Amino acid sequence: MSMETGAGRWIVCQVGAREHYAIATELHRRGTLDGLLADVWAAPGSPWKLVSRVSKVLGAESTAQAISGRYRSGGIHGVSPGIARWARWQMREARQGRDQCFSSWAASEIEKQMRSAATQRVNRSAGSIIFSYSYAAADIGRVAKRLGATFVLGQIDGGRKEMELVRAIGRKYGLPVEAEWRDAHYWARWREECDLADLIIVNSNWSRSLLQQEDIDVSKCRIVPLAYEPSSAVAPKNYPEVFTTARPLRVLFLGQLTARKGVMELLAAMDELRAAPIMLRLVGPPQAGIERHLTGRPNVKWDGICPRSRVRDHYRWADVFVLPTHSDGFAITQLEAQEYGLPLITSPFCGHVVEDRLTGLRLETVTARDIAGALLWAECSPVGLRRMSEEALRSVQRYSPRAVVDQLCDAVASLGTPLKARALSRAPSLI
Repeated sequence: MSMETGAGRWIVCQVGAREHYAIATELHRRGTLDGLLADVWAAPGSPWKLVSRVSKVLGAESTAQAISGRYRSGGIHGVSPGIARWARWQMREARQGRDQCFSSWAASEIEKQMRSAATQRVNRSAGSIIFSYSYAAADIGRVAKRLGATFVLGQIDGGRKEMELVRAIGRKYGLPVEAEWRDAHYWARWREECDLADLIIVNSNWSRSLLQQEDIDVSKCRIVPLAYEPSSAVAPKNYPEVFTTARPLRVLFLGQLTARKGVMELLAAMDELRAAPIMLRLVGPPQAGIERHLTGRPNVKWDGICPRSRVRDHYRWADVFVLPTHSDGFAITQLEAQEYGLPLITSPFCGHVVEDRLTGLRLETVTARDIAGALLWAECSPVGLRRMSEEALRSVQRYSPRAVVDQLCDAVASLGTPLKARALSRAPSLI
């Protein structure tokens, strides 16, 4: 397919298993993926599988699970650096060092692939689309420009403005500042990524607004949600006719327990709701300093860190899912919750998944008062929750990898012929 259709030939670069490689997998299914470059690719029979098994034997369960999850079946071929090189990256003092190492390695791999194609008289560079997620893409963007390829940046969050917001929230509650390692060099490389990009994909209008505050050229931004593929069919939730002390409204928060996610306001809301038949379950790792706030409330239970194999049990237990986040690029847990038919209570500061009063409730502000009001509405409205549960199961289908990659390709197509002409004029002779 031609560039005008938004297809072209794609190379996908990513650190971590973001979206569980859904973008690369769907492009492979369509026959338009030229390569996946990953920091770890634990294909069957690879040395990474051995590392995963050894980690499990040594008791490093989290490392074993993380590595074993860095793979997607279906015939997709991923290329990753050797284990020794990866280990050197891990020993860097800060994540920004590892991201920079990956970007440099991926750029060299792309250049080798393009030159190999050129020696075979295949001019692949000018028709290529190179996609990379933010913060590990500066070198990748440079080589894309040099080769005349289209560079698409997947911006995972709201950038520096989001981090400033997160730090201010932490200071408000006397909590340690998150991501202190993000220094001036880190943000300079990120801005270069944005400048190099022909197209910036953001996952929410909220992220786009934060980039605009940073004077990023948002005319290059297109909003494309995260991809999600439900693993099983689930029936709508069953609710009692009335919630009681014996059978309270079960509210779930699942994710990192941080000030940025609105946990402090959520706990304050539960203080206001002590007399109501509402029980909150918190599941996830706590931000440093926040643990002392998680105990001592009869209507709140913290279940700690949950292995991935048990996550579904929490979703099945819950009646509603709450995420009063101050800032998220998207928040994939919204879709995980919808897979299990859960109505959502979320803020406007993340991906726009909730249709207010249809699939859940959208808070106007992240305050204890607003959160308490939403939870009281849910406690008084079991019939409304049942209707929302049915709608949630239908809503999550809109985020299938096929639907999301259609939007991604449409975004590339929206760049139009002038971009293609520009790419062709930039393309050097690689022979």
